[in-house]
Amino acid sequence: MLIEPEQFVLQEVPIPEPGSAEVILKVERVGICGSDVHIYHGLSPRTKPPLVLGHEFSGTIHSVGTAVRDFKVGDRVTAEPLIECGRCTYCRSGRYNLCPELYTIGSRLDHDGAYADYVRVPERKLITLPGSMSFAEGAMVELVACAIHAQDVANMTSGDVALVIGAGSLGILVAQAAKMAGAGVVAVADVLPGRLALAKQLGADNTVNAAEADLASWSEKTYGEGGVHRVFDTASIPETFRQALQIVRRGGRVINMGVATQTVEWQPNILLLKEIELTGMNMYTRPNLEEAVEAMTNGRIRVEPLITASYPLAQIDEAYDRVLHDPNRCKVMLAPPQMG
Repeated sequence: MLIEPEQFVLQEVPIPEPGSAEVILKVERVGICGSDVHIYHGLSPRTKPPLVLGHEFSGTIHSVGTAVRDFKVGDRVTAEPLIECGRCTYCRSGRYNLCPELYTIGSRLDHDGAYADYVRVPERKLITLPGSMSFAEGAMVELVACAIHAQDVANMTSGDVALVIGAGSLGILVAQAAKMAGAGVVAVADVLPGRLALAKQLGADNTVNAAEADLASWSEKTYGEGGVHRVFDTASIPETFRQALQIVRRGGRVINMGVATQTVEWQPNILLLKEIELTGMNMYTRPNLEEAVEAMTNGRIRVEPLITASYPLAQIDEAYDRVLHDPNRCKVMLAPPQMG
């Protein structure tokens, strides 16, 4: 449990009991998400400790509630961690990712996340893992769904040139999803050569080191004035926000994806003169998760090279040290029951 910013403690607690329409999942893998790191540092505006984090997870069903019909003990699954109200106008229209009462498993004290041996999940949120998919890959389904939902809001046209700023796990997945969505060319920008090499390995057509080149000048030189149709900003810091608005073509679209912890400088005249469409992207909906599983199964999106390491739950401090201080790591996971 994260009892206060930057302080985890291990606690022995009883295995939770499922509600009638819930299951208890024995956690096999859980990813450390960027949003978890914000909460760890006390930077999240809505989510504060104490709580048990962890919303990117997979495992086997340990027990089921009395009303569970479609899953059984021993099934290998992942889960959609979004819990919506089901009553508001957004839920009724199918856009429950915009529900005002939305929360993720692991973001509230009354619904512990998967930094634990067991986690409680509503049956309706379960997704069966294909036999060919490892638990580590299964814990990546949620993040892949984010990358796929980004294409929904990007409204990509076949043959578009897309630039992804940030080559972390999400950025590299967005690059793969953009290709799947029909982008003709996908470029990825970052300041770390190792991450850029990984982006190239996983299908990026072009990469650029933003520490060595001005992104706006590089983009115009490489693709011409107005050559970049879509910019995905997965870093969401003041500098990348400014760059995205500079680089995107007139009438193009910027998709803001990262959780911002700093105030950005608004540039209204750029929006006015270039007629830029600036949109956010919040999570996903169920079809995105189902498409993620399919894309991972058929090899159109590859996640295994992004998984840097898995640590036993007892070594959570070491895992977070790796996340915070290893610039070349991508996805670090916890393996609560045991390694292997």
